[in-house]
Amino acid sequence: MATKQQIKKMLSQVVDPELGKNIVEAGMVRNIQIEKGKVHITLALTTKDCPVKGRLHQETKAAAQAVTGVESVTVELTTMTREERLKLQNSLSPSMSMNRVGKMVAVMSGKGGSENPL
Repeated sequence: MATKQQIKKMLSQVVDPELGKNIVEAGMVRNIQIEKGKVHITLALTTKDCPVKGRLHQETKAAAQAVTGVESVTVELTTMTREERLKLQNSLSPSMSMNRVGKMVAVMSGKGGSENPL
């Protein structure tokens, strides 16, 4: 019989290409339920319009199905709460975190007209 730990281990191989983190590490796996070989996974996406949601859905399902003893897998997609997104944002490297402007430098080029007017 499959365990939550076995399924979680397989799900850690599914990487969100936009975040560069696996879905377990990113906190996207909200719930795993197992009942007589049937697995139900709740996957929280960063946004409801996630451009890779189809890919993540398929890869999550395939990873869970690869566990011995799993007969069927359903994956429910939902979205992260604001708190979950903030936690994820803080865990990303500074270059990957949401753009936060700390300082701004304005640069101008002053090309004047010619000194000899026609």
